[in-house]
Amino acid sequence: MVTFESNWVKAKQTLKNIVEHHSAQISGEAVKSVWEETQNTLLKYSNLTPKVWTKVRNDSVLLVNQSLCNPRQRQVTAEAIWKDILNEFKKNEELFYLSQNTSLH
Repeated sequence: MVTFESNWVKAKQTLKNIVEHHSAQISGEAVKSVWEETQNTLLKYSNLTPKVWTKVRNDSVLLVNQSLCNPRQRQVTAEAIWKDILNEFKKNEELFYLSQNTSLH
């Protein structure tokens, strides 16, 4: 969550760049596999590219990322993404003014 005073548009683009960077390691075969598996279910994915969704809360903007990753590497991928995000916090504090109500747990 970031405040309305932060540069949330730039923060969103920064998060998207980070997620896209880490998702680039997913092979075309993995995307094809997910696509094929979902064809026989009620779940249909029209686009499997990484996304960052914007949601407005009472006092802040919530940015939520969505991307594919190797299930066996989920924690490793999340760790790498969070490290990159935290490094961006440090370099560009104006992007990420944290909401007073943000919990890091």
